[in-house]
Amino acid sequence: FHGGSYDDALRDTVSLAKDAEGLCHFYRRTLYRNQRFVDTEQARKCVLPCTPLAVVKILEHLGAYNDQHPMGDRMSGKVVT
Repeated sequence: FHGGSYDDALRDTVSLAKDAEGLCHFYRRTLYRNQRFVDTEQARKCVLPCTPLAVVKILEHLGAYNDQHPMGDRMSGKVVT
């Protein structure tokens, strides 16, 4: 039991309240879905990892990341090199 799966298991054991870097599965999923709040009342912000969020912001600025497309299809027809 070692490698990537072990790393994932360890990351996902950290409580959301203590995950200061936003690397657990829940926060990675919220980043993918561009969900900025943990709750529906929008009182608790998500912790988003800095580097992936920066990449999304750059892609949005360049017009390569279209938030009008459904999740998982926001770079449809784009080539990233």
